[in-house]
Order: sequence, then C-alpha cells, then structure tokens
Amino acid sequence: MAEEEKAAEVLNRGGLVIFPTETVFGIGCLINNKETVARLYRLKKREESQPTLALVKNLEMAQSWVEFNGKALELVESFWPGPLTIALPCRKNVSEELLGPGNSLAVRVSSNTFIKELFELIDQPLLAPSANFKGEQAPRKLSEIDKSLASKVDYVVPVEPEGAQPSTIISFAGSGYNIVREGSISKKQLKI
Repeated sequence: MAEEEKAAEVLNRGGLVIFPTETVFGIGCLINNKETVARLYRLKKREESQPTLALVKNLEMAQSWVEFNGKALELVESFWPGPLTIALPCRKNVSEELLGPGNSLAVRVSSNTFIKELFELIDQPLLAPSANFKGEQAPRKLSEIDKSLASKVDYVVPVEPEGAQPSTIISFAGSGYNIVREGSISKKQLKI
C-alpha cells in the first residue's frame, strides 16, 4: 500500500497523522472530526483560542469553506499551489477553536506531491499545524520529529518535506488585510 493510501485510511477512520508538506512536517486530521480535532489540540498543547490552518485540495474546495474577496483571489492565482496561507471568513460550521478573528479559517493549497496524492483519497480539508509541541522548532526532517509526539499519533508518513520555511500567512478577517507571518513568500513578492 502506498504511503498516501495508508495516511488516508488512518485519516478517514478518525486518526492523527504526521505528514510532509511543501514547507515543514504537519500534524493533523480531517476538519470534520471534532473528537480528533480536540485530541490534536491536547497533543500539541495548543490553546483553544489559537486557530489552525487547513490544507485544501484546490480553489474549488477552498471556496466551499471560506468566502473569498478579489484581492485574495489575485493572491491565490499567483501563489497557489504553494506556501501561502490565507485566512478568510468561514462559510461552514466547524469547531470553534479552528477559527481566527472575524470567524476566519486559514486555508492553503499545497504544492507537495504527497499532499496532492492524498487529496485524491480524502474529501475534506486536512488540518495541518506544524508537527511540534508549542514553542519548539517545526521539523524539516524525519529525524527532527519529537519522538514523544510521534509516539502519540496513529501514523507518521516516512517522506521528507520539500521546503525550509513555514508558509506566509495573510489574514483578510475584518477590513483590509494583515500579514500574520512572513515565511517562504516575502511581503515584497506579495506586492500588496
């Protein structure tokens, strides 16, 4: 069985998986499994008030979950798939702890080959905070994943991530926009 098939099987039955992205290793579960979302937050010691990004298959899936504006659409045309996470007003009923200011959900279409193949086998967004405990460095190699964290998930995909820096995060919650984190894509590249 291929790695993406193993990961999809675990995710579809409500499990937690550590997986590669185009930036660093992520840890996550399917967005609609509230029990596993709660387990993810407990495991990462993440505050309930701290929103979590969701990987989506494509713009179409993103648009079914969040409300795009013109500027956000321009950015995704330039930078998706890739390391740009955009927080926009959420259209669906999701666990409250996933939402940021203005009832926003942060979404990204990954350029990672493994993630693209995984989305052929799952039908909803994949929560994808970095695979580390709060305050620790996000792992860029399998050897950097905290063994204690790895022992508490249901599957670790043995494939390395493709990038070095975390994604850039821009929020369109409220009026205007805010660059929450400058990562792989610089403010200058965004041209906003």
